[in-house]
Amino acid sequence: MKKIIDATIQMLEENRPVVWATVVSQEGSAPRSSGSRMIISEGHISLGSIGGGTLEAETIEAADILLEEKGDQLLSFSLTGKEVAAAGMICGGNVQVYLERITADALPFLKEFSTSFSRLDGVLFVTEIGKESTVFNDCHLLLARGKVISGELTVPAAVEDHLPSVEKGRVPVLLPLTGKEHQIYFEPIELPNTLYLFGGGHISLDLAWIAHRLGDEIIVVDDREEFANRERFPMATHLLVQAFDTALERMTFGPHDDVVIVTRGHMYDLEILRQALKSSPRYIGMIGSRRKNRMIFEKLLEEGTFQSQLDQVHAPIGLKIQAETPAEIAVSIVAELIQTRAQGHAEIIKNWHV
Repeated sequence: MKKIIDATIQMLEENRPVVWATVVSQEGSAPRSSGSRMIISEGHISLGSIGGGTLEAETIEAADILLEEKGDQLLSFSLTGKEVAAAGMICGGNVQVYLERITADALPFLKEFSTSFSRLDGVLFVTEIGKESTVFNDCHLLLARGKVISGELTVPAAVEDHLPSVEKGRVPVLLPLTGKEHQIYFEPIELPNTLYLFGGGHISLDLAWIAHRLGDEIIVVDDREEFANRERFPMATHLLVQAFDTALERMTFGPHDDVVIVTRGHMYDLEILRQALKSSPRYIGMIGSRRKNRMIFEKLLEEGTFQSQLDQVHAPIGLKIQAETPAEIAVSIVAELIQTRAQGHAEIIKNWHV
């Protein structure tokens, strides 16, 4: 989402109006889930995707009209049976896509939105669909833990009662407004995923490129400047050249952080793992043979580390796809990261409905 926001800000500052196309509801095996969004400008997709095929083609066509006019539009698609086959798609289901023309009046809100990613957790983006006003602030609200950060949209009391459930569930929700044709769309905004790479070798480099394509923020740590520099890792958010035994002294990891340990030596791996286990990243993976990993685990157990902590470490690292080259190993690790993130999201949804 932050990339969408920042790209929109840049385009608006260049006096280029854009249309946001957002999946606000989906049923069945739709190609993208609720919350998927893309930017349309000057007749083409500038960033993002809502599923490809006929869905996107018809959305772009409708967006082109909105680029010349004011207002918004809610599109409904039934991607089933012959329509799916004719479009060459592999997914069906029912989808609603909300089109909204964004102009320069939205800049203050969007800039506040962008900065919120780095300083706030639990952000909720609220949109009233079908509201007559075309002023961005009148149709949107940005909340963080119930506090208004930006926007002037008034949420009806009957709908506001749903806020705790939405914040807990962390999944987008589209709710009707009683007695009106309008709807309210609540979209929980997660902090960006951050991938910490300890070691700047070949596998780390391939990992960084692939994870960057996923939208991750990349932090590379190595004790050698020739392996942790901007020329080698142009996609990295931060680069840290520091000894491994002190690299984590000021770092703490949380539920949006993933740690991959791919240093050049066993003792460095041990040091990084020892420190990483003191906080709670979502994922810890360590490269190496089963023998090496067992030696490191035994050492940490002797030091007082709990077996339950070590059970959370992915070692050997990556999904079992018979990977051999650095690029193949990187693919297997990223696949495991995606799987871990998806399982965590599914658990949130399960607990919310329970």
